[in-house]
Amino acid sequence: MTNGQITYYTTKFSAAGTVLWTQSYNGGPLFYLDPKIYLAIDGSGNAYVTVPIGGIASNIATIKYSSSGIQSWIVIFNGPANQQDFATGLLTYQSSSPLGGVTYPSVYVCGMSDFQSDAIPGYVTLIKYTQSSTVGGKVLAKNSADEQFHTAGQFEAASLFSLSNYPNPYKGTTYITYSLPYDSHVLIQVFDAAGRAVAVPINEHQLAGRHTEPFESGRLTPGMYSYRILATSTQGTLKDTRQMIVQ
Repeated sequence: MTNGQITYYTTKFSAAGTVLWTQSYNGGPLFYLDPKIYLAIDGSGNAYVTVPIGGIASNIATIKYSSSGIQSWIVIFNGPANQQDFATGLLTYQSSSPLGGVTYPSVYVCGMSDFQSDAIPGYVTLIKYTQSSTVGGKVLAKNSADEQFHTAGQFEAASLFSLSNYPNPYKGTTYITYSLPYDSHVLIQVFDAAGRAVAVPINEHQLAGRHTEPFESGRLTPGMYSYRILATSTQGTLKDTRQMIVQ
């Protein structure tokens, strides 16, 4: 650390302990006294490093170095609310299914996004990077849901899409809580055991982030119900279904 700035070093050693190469990356203002750094190596000897950068409103930087120490690419993840993002793990996966005749090693970074405090902990995030076979070429982000591709530097940020209600079981009022990774049109419907829609608690455009909406059982008879969320944005449609019990 120099003048409040943190620099991350990645070094490759030979089996005999000789330094083969060293690369550095300036992470900006130091915020974490013990920053979490993760390293993964793919089958070709390329190194992937993920580090927190940017001080208080930290982001997650993922860097790829070739086996000879050349920086191939760097991508930075910033959560929707521009709060603290930090990694908790990193791994690579070599798909056995060729895409266009070539297998593409994917890089997965898991962590927390938009953390503010213990009272506002943010949400669990999984980021997937899928790259081309050309070192230093395009970094392709393959969205397995809709088969769309993006250019270098962009990525698929697959934030876990949460949906729950509390209390459950309940009598009278429950609170439906959900998180949106993107600004979306949100449709929440409640269905009875026969699959018939019996209520629509939400049908409107909402901003990215965490939301809580009260839901009154009203005329619903006691029993098991399911409720489904459809969140449609420019990134596609996310959906999830849960159960609630009316007493």
